[in-house]
Amino acid sequence: MKLMALTFQALDVKDCLRQRFGVEYFLAQRLIQFFRKLDINKKNSVWCGMKTKFICWLFCWLALVTAGCSGYLVPEQGSVADPEKRIVLTVDSETEQVYQTPELKLVYSLRENEGSYEYRGRLHFDRSLTDSFPIIKNFFLKLNFLDEEGRVLATLDVTPFYSVRGQVMHSLEKRKTLAIPAGSTQITFSYYGIFVGDVPHIGEEWQIFEFPFH
Repeated sequence: MKLMALTFQALDVKDCLRQRFGVEYFLAQRLIQFFRKLDINKKNSVWCGMKTKFICWLFCWLALVTAGCSGYLVPEQGSVADPEKRIVLTVDSETEQVYQTPELKLVYSLRENEGSYEYRGRLHFDRSLTDSFPIIKNFFLKLNFLDEEGRVLATLDVTPFYSVRGQVMHSLEKRKTLAIPAGSTQITFSYYGIFVGDVPHIGEEWQIFEFPFH
């Protein structure tokens, strides 16, 4: 069972890296395959040591970058959300809620399901953004649970799957089973993204963000 859990965890990390850093992840995979194909005599400890150190360094770098970008949107526990950004927590099997900013619209619901809760979200980016910057470079979306005073109890990632450096889809969907922290009465969302023009490596970039904490 432990081996299976570690395997699934490793797959989740690989999917996260592939999604967040498409080009960089692709290049890293190619470099690793290149080193594996080299006809290096295993008795040559210098070459083997260099190859091992390089691969370890590469994965450490990717892990640090992923942690840094993801952690950017995670407020410290106890941080207070801006009052105008707080949303009353509603758990209902039928009702859909709408969270909207100038850059995006999120239609979502939280539904109880056999002792746990299911988040369902459908994300639409505004055309004022996508008409000029139609390609996603990266994007992160967080769901923050708050107590009655607006203090953060927990932050969960609800980023939908998308194609890195691909055209923005009409809508992006996400389903996730989660646990709602005890004492939660409100929620708020935070997000960060980078979008580029029609020519990804030449066009200008545009950043969007929402971080409603102080």
